[in-house]
Amino acid sequence: LSQDKNKWLQELRDTYIEKLQAQSTNRNIIVQNEREESHLAERSAVLLRRFREREEKIKLTQAAVEAYTHTVTEKTNEKILTGKSLSQLVQNLENSENTFLDYNRQLNELARGIQQAEARREGQQELEDSYASYFQGVKEILKRKDMLPGIHGPVGELFHVPEAYTLAVDTALGNAIQNIVVDNPQTASNAIQVLKANRLGRATFYPLTVIKGRQIPDYVQHDLKSESGFIGIASDLVGYDEVYKGIAQNLLGATIISENLTAGLAIAKKLDNRYRIVSLEGDVIHAGGSMTGGASKRQQGSSVFSRKNNIEKLTAYIDEKTTVYKKLEQQHHALQADVSGFQKKKEQLQETVRQSAF
Repeated sequence: LSQDKNKWLQELRDTYIEKLQAQSTNRNIIVQNEREESHLAERSAVLLRRFREREEKIKLTQAAVEAYTHTVTEKTNEKILTGKSLSQLVQNLENSENTFLDYNRQLNELARGIQQAEARREGQQELEDSYASYFQGVKEILKRKDMLPGIHGPVGELFHVPEAYTLAVDTALGNAIQNIVVDNPQTASNAIQVLKANRLGRATFYPLTVIKGRQIPDYVQHDLKSESGFIGIASDLVGYDEVYKGIAQNLLGATIISENLTAGLAIAKKLDNRYRIVSLEGDVIHAGGSMTGGASKRQQGSSVFSRKNNIEKLTAYIDEKTTVYKKLEQQHHALQADVSGFQKKKEQLQETVRQSAF
């Protein structure tokens, strides 16, 4: 029994020791497992943190891509719009530059026309001022009219004749166009004495206090109005100051103006050749029936009235074209400013296009 007890105790001791060893082993395993679990937990946390960081980076990258895509779209649209604006601006600039060049051409043409007209007018005015078409005696008196009180001037200066009637009235007046209108016979006498004393030639004078008008009777004028080709009484077709009415009627009050020679002959026949008739073409049917016609230098535009009309027409032309020139010049300056503005805007748009490149 004693041996069995010792044996049993020994077995229990051995078993206890085995259990202690097993327990120690298990504890080591548990500690190891706990360490591994802690390590795994830490690694898992690191991985999770990295995952979340990468996830955040992905989100940021997606946002950046979306922002970039939006920016690219905006820049693309902006570039397209800028390109269209630039294209339209280039077209506007081209049109404006063409108009600008056309304005330059028109201004140059107008300037040349005005200069030529001014030169012609100056030449005509020099002839007018120098009394180029007048006889020597008439010229000398006209040059001295400031020293001879009472000198009004030659008939050609005092009458104004519309262009349509220039040749007819010029023909009707003949050399009388150069006769000098004065205040009275004493003025005429003083002028004649100057011509004699200095041997300056001859001249004819019309004293206003002496010269009386002549007129075709009213009943004859009334009948003439119904005649084909009748233009009018010569004195009624010219312009003059009222003070010269007697002179005008004396020279032209008994002269009839007809449209042409044929009409003049018909009128002369009806009036039994009692009055002088002059056609617009310069043909003359004298009282009594004699006739004068053909061509003369006056018909070539060298008469006093033609020169006066030319000066007036040239002056009107110069005034008209000068007004047009000034208006066009203003438009030219305004367009020049537009072209400069278009050019500057073009450069700005081109720079915008360059900057929008990506």
